[in-house]
Amino acid sequence: MKNTPKSIFLQLGEDVEATDWNELHPECVSWCTERINENDLEYVLVFSLKESPEQLTEQLTEQLTELKPITPEMLEAYGFDKNDMGEGESYYSLRFSDNPYCDLSFITGEMNGYMEVALFPYEDFFRVQYEHQMLAMYKGITGKDLQFANQEL
Repeated sequence: MKNTPKSIFLQLGEDVEATDWNELHPECVSWCTERINENDLEYVLVFSLKESPEQLTEQLTEQLTELKPITPEMLEAYGFDKNDMGEGESYYSLRFSDNPYCDLSFITGEMNGYMEVALFPYEDFFRVQYEHQMLAMYKGITGKDLQFANQEL
């Protein structure tokens, strides 16, 4: 498709107060390439086919080669401290404040290519695999971009 916008907005209207997607009525919403109301939801195009579907494999390969798996070296470059847990396992933590119980921890070990992540003190665990996921998570938590602490990566 030609002239596909990079983002579109689901326009809810000023008086819509739905808090659940399933509460929206199709006749009450519309799509537009511009934000009109503060409560419009933006949808961003993250993947699109090139001119022909035959090039799908090539495009997917290009996108996958850009993904950087999280490594212990990467965590150290971003300023995470390594902590030994014994039995060959370790975790990397980054403090958000002077509070010793407020940090983001990545646990190493064999988890099918993923690292387990815990946000303390809440102790909720989830898994991430790539650098962009870690950077988005950090920004979502702190509102800031995670910067390299050492430039050797």
